[in-house]
Amino acid sequence: MVGLSAAEGYETLAYALAQDGRFELTALADVVDAQSSVPAIVMLLLLILGAFFGMLTSAVALWRSAAVPRAAVLMILAFLVVDFFLYEGFGIAPAWASHVFDFVGACLIASAVLLAGRAGSSDEALRQVSLVQQSRGSG
Repeated sequence: MVGLSAAEGYETLAYALAQDGRFELTALADVVDAQSSVPAIVMLLLLILGAFFGMLTSAVALWRSAAVPRAAVLMILAFLVVDFFLYEGFGIAPAWASHVFDFVGACLIASAVLLAGRAGSSDEALRQVSLVQQSRGSG
């Protein structure tokens, strides 16, 4: 999220400078478009790598936990493939396509959470654990 915040702040600054009127827009556009300084590269690496590996790690954790439908996890993976490779990499997917997968996956996760109901109290969970341990020790 640090990379996203930095990218959004950079875009906001570029927009504010363009609207200011004290700068020649052609020269400003050349500087903004050709931004390849070390801080800009680090900012984009934080954003791209953090987003990709963060979502991939979340998808693996959700798959292993079985707390949400498998289709939701597949939607996260489809988002990654479409957004990072088909749209950004090859330019063969429309810009909105990846967000449809992400939205459907998020709705599936939300419905799983809402339909799960309330968890039992912590006292009840501790009693169940102690009963399981006692049954293992006596068997």
